[in-house]
Amino acid sequence: MPRGSAEQPRRPVLLRRAVLFGVPALYVCLGLLHPTTNPGLGDPTAQFIGLHVAQLFLIGGLGYALWLLVEDRPGRAARLARGLVLPFVILYTALDAILGIAWGVAAQKANELPQADQPGAGVLVDSLTEATPLGYVLYFGAGVVWLAVAIAVVAALAGEAPWPVIVLMGVGSAMFALGHAPPTGPIGMGLFLAGVVWWELGTRRTSPVAAGSGPAPAVGDAPVPSGATDTEPPGRRLTPVEWTLVLVPPLALATLEVLHPQPQHTVSALLDVATWFTTFHALQLPLIGLVGLSVLLLAHRVGGVHTWSLRLGLGSFLVFFSAYDVLAGIGTGLAMRSARSLTATEAQRVFDVVRDWPGLSPVLALSILGTGGWVLAVGALALSGRRRQLPRRVWVALLMAAVLLMGGHPFPFGTLAFGCFFVAALMLLRDDTNRQRGPMGESVDRQPAPHMVDVERGMPVVSQVTGAAAQLRDERACAGRWNPWRRDLRRGAVDGGTGQWSRPGMPEMAMPDRVL
Repeated sequence: MPRGSAEQPRRPVLLRRAVLFGVPALYVCLGLLHPTTNPGLGDPTAQFIGLHVAQLFLIGGLGYALWLLVEDRPGRAARLARGLVLPFVILYTALDAILGIAWGVAAQKANELPQADQPGAGVLVDSLTEATPLGYVLYFGAGVVWLAVAIAVVAALAGEAPWPVIVLMGVGSAMFALGHAPPTGPIGMGLFLAGVVWWELGTRRTSPVAAGSGPAPAVGDAPVPSGATDTEPPGRRLTPVEWTLVLVPPLALATLEVLHPQPQHTVSALLDVATWFTTFHALQLPLIGLVGLSVLLLAHRVGGVHTWSLRLGLGSFLVFFSAYDVLAGIGTGLAMRSARSLTATEAQRVFDVVRDWPGLSPVLALSILGTGGWVLAVGALALSGRRRQLPRRVWVALLMAAVLLMGGHPFPFGTLAFGCFFVAALMLLRDDTNRQRGPMGESVDRQPAPHMVDVERGMPVVSQVTGAAAQLRDERACAGRWNPWRRDLRRGAVDGGTGQWSRPGMPEMAMPDRVL
């Protein structure tokens, strides 16, 4: 059953509305419970930490809600909104991890120290608000990217949404960009939610996109093999730019993991590598987002991009792995770098706070959830490739990429995991390139002529010439043989189901076996 048809089951609609309505509503509740000031030494921290851990789930859900609003919509604004969802998730996750979870955990650990040692550990809390270029990027970048993606969503809906929806979503987005804490956070997200509900329950029911017209399938989409499920749309060919985005990020991340600092757990060792520790994880943060984009684009090529397992796994990887990178990487580096100007005793107290961060229950849970998301997403991609009869070496390499990251992201397991993903994508690109070229290197994968396309629906009227016929035609052309069917092959098409020859203005005729 095609997606978006009138016979579409109610379950996808209910899940869609659960995300569109539930996530903003929970964000309003979180904003109302959020304290107006961050905790300091001696203040309770349990609620503060719990709210910001919960916010990680809501960040991923909010990004998915924005994606659902523009998923099948055409236009530049919709494409821009889809492109900005990933930067929003990465930057807002990093902001939440540093000024939320890291702040709360640092204050909690400092409160557990003896009274005389707490001022030294308090330097760690102060370092999190230190004015640095990275801090400015996280603090202002998260709000700006949220505002940009929300305004792009509003612009994409402006052609069909009434002006109250535009005003509610636009004003709400601007208020929420000022901060998620009260009063601007709950009010802004409440206005945004009101606009989404108005659009979803009112205008969208009469929208052509909602009625199931949707975008037509792209010409040249790969056929679905017999082993694939009907619920997964067929894979499509990727452009050279998309293949670049598939191949470069995992290769860069695999190479970067070779340089991952792995110091001994001593004060002097961490002080020596504090700057490089911070820089490395700051470089790793955008690559995590780009690798997530690589997985998404490769899923478009393999097929099954709409499966819940891939979407859930990819969202978990982007949110929780990014948060773990910020906490255990950037947070530790900033803390130990600030401890260089302290006395030996005070530096030891800072070390006592940060040395167990990766082993603390909130931070360790982020690592498990992030790695589990990678395993789920890439594993689902490998199984989808197996169902769609991809070469065994491709889906086995994807399966190895999913499993190897369970050993950790530093060298060697991280390098092997992202390297296997790169190798799998490279093998798939090579197979696609070989399949699209004839024996003399000439492309045989031609698009239908304009007269073969229904202009109103944008779909092929008849199927294209089969690959065997096109390859045989090029072989005979290269051999210099005259073929009476050669001109017709350019202007007509063979119906693959009946073997009949179809040409505008002429009756159908059987194709000679020597040509087929």
